[in-house]
Amino acid sequence: MRGLSATRAGFTLTEMLVVVALLAAFAAVAVPILSAPDPARVELAAAELVQALRFARSEAERTGTPHGLRVDAAVDTAQMFRLDTAAVPPARDFAIYHPVDRQLVVLDLAADPATANVEIAAAAFSFSGACTELRDIVFDASGTPSCADPVSSALTSATIDLSDGRSQRRVAVAAVTGRVTVQ
Repeated sequence: MRGLSATRAGFTLTEMLVVVALLAAFAAVAVPILSAPDPARVELAAAELVQALRFARSEAERTGTPHGLRVDAAVDTAQMFRLDTAAVPPARDFAIYHPVDRQLVVLDLAADPATANVEIAAAAFSFSGACTELRDIVFDASGTPSCADPVSSALTSATIDLSDGRSQRRVAVAAVTGRVTVQ
């Protein structure tokens, strides 16, 4: 046999164990950092919620059709809808797509890595009269917020509290004007 070498390419078991141990050590350090409460996550979640509310208001003003946002604290989501007031009771069409990214207008805090660990701690909406759905805020063609059913019940106050356990932000919708702010 001519020129056969006894060396083989590859890694020894010891080398592989050292690499796996190093990766495990890095993961043990990185995972708590990634899941730790971060005020920036709460700020981002508040900004996204404000954008969704403002988009619903602007679409209502632009199209003349009532648009709103359903805020569900139980599952930490907010989803935009178009309200069909011709139906009795009024029907909600949740198939609203953002004009830029062509995605449904849905804020899902748990599913988005940027807002992971942020929850909707409370959502409190009150109206001037009886309201059948206390998770919805609807804006009419003039941008005035109200109840979805009946739309004649004007919004008197709305606050949505976001928290990651340490940091908190409150998003408020003003009665009559529909102005959306972060407090």
